[in-house]
Amino acid sequence: MAHNLRIVNGEAGMAYTGETPWHGLGTKLDAPMTAEEAIVAAKLDFTVTKEKLFLADGREAPAFCTIASDTGAMLGVVGDRYKPLQNKAAFAFFDGLIGEGLARYETAGALGNGERVWLLAQMPDTLECIKGDPIKTYVLLSNSHDGSTSVEARYTTIRVVCQNTLHMALGKAKATVSIRHTESVEARLKMAGGLLAGYQEHLGVFKNAMDLLAKVRINDEMIAAFELQMFGDVDKVPEGRGRTILTNNLSAFEKLLLTGRGTEIPGVVGTAYGLVNAYTEWADFESQVKGTKDRTNAIVFGAAAAKKTEALEYALVLAKAAR
Repeated sequence: MAHNLRIVNGEAGMAYTGETPWHGLGTKLDAPMTAEEAIVAAKLDFTVTKEKLFLADGREAPAFCTIASDTGAMLGVVGDRYKPLQNKAAFAFFDGLIGEGLARYETAGALGNGERVWLLAQMPDTLECIKGDPIKTYVLLSNSHDGSTSVEARYTTIRVVCQNTLHMALGKAKATVSIRHTESVEARLKMAGGLLAGYQEHLGVFKNAMDLLAKVRINDEMIAAFELQMFGDVDKVPEGRGRTILTNNLSAFEKLLLTGRGTEIPGVVGTAYGLVNAYTEWADFESQVKGTKDRTNAIVFGAAAAKKTEALEYALVLAKAAR
């Protein structure tokens, strides 16, 4: 599965501090990044224009296309109300937190031709539901230039021991703050400062969930139920390639339950907490997500992210039933 990072003049459009990403690409910076440094280093300092589309016979089409200034690449087809929001402006509302030392950017990048860009900001809170296995908390900022999504700020967590990501889509608290691309988008960005309140709410919900998972011991029946929910019933898959793939996936997952990253930490193996960690690692590094060749997008925004959230929520169902 490819990384699908934006490539400009042979270089990947990504910047990061700390650990090298799984794909080994991008520009490494030695110190925490400001938004401006991140945008330049990740080659996000292009502008986006909206150009009128015409039909083959010369008539105007009821649509526009968005164009990246540095490469001339077409990013998407949008409507009349869509207003391009430049990358620097999209993330400006968050810079105040960076300046106050309440957060710091760790990664930045663009996917495809630049139709989707992101900045990942680490927040000051670190959770430790099992001693020796810290979980960092983040706000993931993203902006699209193809009309597919709004400007988003979503809450996510990453285990320090393995750098796997998991969205905090739990309970009634919203996991994402969204701002549409309209004429009033700048004003709406100013209102997005309220995301900190949402972040704190999610932090509490997530900590309670992980505390519960860490306390519940799993058995073979719970593992079987979890695998049935997340992978499917191998007995209902006919002999052939499909069954072989499913069997291999189950074997890889079960191996991670015992030998995955962080399993050497006392209290991880044999708990519902370890069950979620193993699935998260499998989804990020072992799975082949159906319908996409873009692993980065799948892990952070797409199918793999959704499945990891489902795994967490179902593990909580099992854990509550076992208490």
